[in-house]
Amino acid sequence: MIFFDNQRYYLTPNYHVQKLFSLNTGSYYIDKVITKDQSDSLLSASCVYDDRSGDLILKLVNAGKSSKHFKVDLSSFEKYLPDAARTVFSGDSDAANSFEHPKLVQPVDDNYQVTKKFEYETLPVSLTVIRIKTR
Repeated sequence: MIFFDNQRYYLTPNYHVQKLFSLNTGSYYIDKVITKDQSDSLLSASCVYDDRSGDLILKLVNAGKSSKHFKVDLSSFEKYLPDAARTVFSGDSDAANSFEHPKLVQPVDDNYQVTKKFEYETLPVSLTVIRIKTR
């Protein structure tokens, strides 16, 4: 997952995926927050709560070659902040980092506004993590 020589290194796409999942495990799973097309085996999602940070963590995976939609319903949570942190990891499924291009494929962090109920469109071949602060 990490390649290096005497002077350089680069991280593989698998490294980034493993890191995102390990940093966003949460304390327990919360059911019925995210819905997806049940017939599409290339989609996966989860919502977990992290006891230490108080964050709700949404993980949305789209292994398909086209954009897909997930529906998110936060109405069972009384308090949360609408300004969430988002990390999106996507790219061509054949893309790989190398010594010549060490950052060709890497996650991108930004902010995302959540509402009580919203639809989220994932990029093709992507993993999205949305961390929502609770009050």
